[in-house]
Amino acid sequence: MLRSLSLLFFLFSFPLLAKTPLISGELLDPKNRGDFLSHEEWAGISFPIGEIVKIKKQLEDITGEKLFALSDSYLMVVTSEEWSILKTALKMSEIDKLIGEHKLNFLKLQPHCLARLEGKVGEVSYSQWALVLKENQALEDFRRDLRRLFRARGGLGDEFQVSRWKPLLVVGFSSREFFDQDGLIKSTQAKCIYKY
Repeated sequence: MLRSLSLLFFLFSFPLLAKTPLISGELLDPKNRGDFLSHEEWAGISFPIGEIVKIKKQLEDITGEKLFALSDSYLMVVTSEEWSILKTALKMSEIDKLIGEHKLNFLKLQPHCLARLEGKVGEVSYSQWALVLKENQALEDFRRDLRRLFRARGGLGDEFQVSRWKPLLVVGFSSREFFDQDGLIKSTQAKCIYKY
């Protein structure tokens, strides 16, 4: 009986293990990025949404899961929850200036894995897929300098956590996107499924 269950598990798992979604070089090429997106409550690097949709479709074919996509794609370097802390001592224009000094829009980024995040918001279960990028020294330097600036302006350094963030792009989700406010930290709780 145990042997039969093991065989069934292997057969049903095999489609997930058989393929790894392909990532086009177009996605991570700095020439294909839009302008840096600075919003009232967050800041991020714009990526071509068409390339993200291609990854989403491959995931749907491999997993059989129906996913919804965002209308745009960006790598958040300051999340809305982080901005609620940073704005006690900084202006978004100061963050924009720091982003320019670090030339974040021209970074060479590489994929680490496609990761899945599952969780509950209230009584409803959700899932989300994200492309996690390899850690990048320039991004880490930016966040450390942002923390230094925050502290220099009177902010409490422990409130802004440099290491709480990892670079990722949302690929698709079951019915809604997760946010830090949901208590689910995408960058630290997502589990790698397909590694590159």
